[in-house]
Amino acid sequence: MFERLPRGAGFRVPRPLRSADGRGVVEGWTAAEFVEGRPGPRGQWPGVVATGRALHAALRTQPRPGFLDRRTHPWAVADRVAWGEQKADVVAELAEPLSALLALRRPVEAAAQLIHGDLTGNVLFAPGRDPAVIDFSPTGGRPSMRRPW
Repeated sequence: MFERLPRGAGFRVPRPLRSADGRGVVEGWTAAEFVEGRPGPRGQWPGVVATGRALHAALRTQPRPGFLDRRTHPWAVADRVAWGEQKADVVAELAEPLSALLALRRPVEAAAQLIHGDLTGNVLFAPGRDPAVIDFSPTGGRPSMRRPW
């Protein structure tokens, strides 16, 4: 997917590397280019937000991978519950706290699409270069990058 993202769109990504015979995966392993930068977000929140907006704008045209809806690990289930795509099956003593948390959700006007599920700690900053997005954690959702300040 990173191969299809535009260059010069306000962010960099580590482009996948291929083996001599053109494979992207060899014996279960992949490789990608090195991208220069130091991790944010300390002091870099505006840059993280701008990078997220640019990345999610570029991802808008990418199809949502079917495997996202088949994942059953706790983080995937929590994502679907948070976005209102699935009801939570919780033990009785957690029903009330969960209900209170879900009531705090605000509608997000953006359309559902492929998004980076762990952006904040995965943006690198280098002087004179666009920020780099690493460790892509694909999930579905609605990109909301409102400034909290």
